Amino acid sequence: MVNTSKKEMFPFIDENNVLYYSSNGFMDSRGELDIYATKANNQGNYLKPINLEFPINSNKDDFAFVKQKGKNTGYFSSNRKGGKGDDDIYALTELQSPKFSCIETIEGVVTNAKNKKPLSNTSVTIYYNNTELETVLTNNSGVYSFKVDCKKKYKIVAAKQHFKESIKYLDSTGNLKVNMVLTPEENDHFINVRNQLMLNIEPIYFDLAKATIKPESEKELQKVADIMKKYPQLIIQIKAHTDSRGRDDFNYILSDKRANAVLVWLLKKGINRQRILAIGFGEEQLLNDCKNGVKCTEKEHLKNRRTEFVIVNPYVIGN
Repeated sequence: MVNTSKKEMFPFIDENNVLYYSSNGFMDSRGELDIYATKANNQGNYLKPINLEFPINSNKDDFAFVKQKGKNTGYFSSNRKGGKGDDDIYALTELQSPKFSCIETIEGVVTNAKNKKPLSNTSVTIYYNNTELETVLTNNSGVYSFKVDCKKKYKIVAAKQHFKESIKYLDSTGNLKVNMVLTPEENDHFINVRNQLMLNIEPIYFDLAKATIKPESEKELQKVADIMKKYPQLIIQIKAHTDSRGRDDFNYILSDKRANAVLVWLLKKGINRQRILAIGFGEEQLLNDCKNGVKCTEKEHLKNRRTEFVIVNPYVIGN
């Protein structure tokens, strides 16, 4: 940023490639034309100009700065009060080298390694010397950015729930594009069964004509509660089934009771009621040929006497 909408005049470049010039277009001007210094970074972009301040700059026009090569002396012109005439030449005998504040931009896009889509609301943190400087969230396009000091080594960490974090190390030497790719965690909590995504737990079985949670089933139900706490937006459908023995209408009522028994158990574990659908299907979804009038073993009937947990909103899982 060298030029403004106003006047920029009298450029001079010293042996260190520092550009000195006069301008009346900056907010920190002491008067009319002030003398500024700037320098290009490694990418050729000029740093924010520095006002040389009083006593070099005054409340009048200060311009035509020159510096002697290899020395800290120089000259400039000014029409400040106290001169011999209108524009006078002034000498500098203790000129200090300007100290530039070098700020660069680090930016990039965070994407899903599996489907290549951008990941929004991803936490991106930048560190310097193992000290956290700033954390931002990616926007809807997966984009993040930081303003940082130049010529320093940084660490960038991108993290999102249900993904493996990504870490990159870099030197800041200009406007840097640092894209991050997150890989979904391998997830054994879920399984596809009959074209439905379900919780990957052992089926919850019930005794014949009963709707009481068996002690050996509580371990599996605890897994359900734990998974729902890990995924706080997850919604499940409890599908309770019976075997074919007994009247059809009785089996519908019995399966509803079983679904409700599981529901109540999960509610006692602190799961929100709005996240659970509980439905009894009676004997209409048998897993084998043990329908009415077919002779089967108790083990075969037990396979149908089950409760399953179907994921209603699988997109919240993240992969």
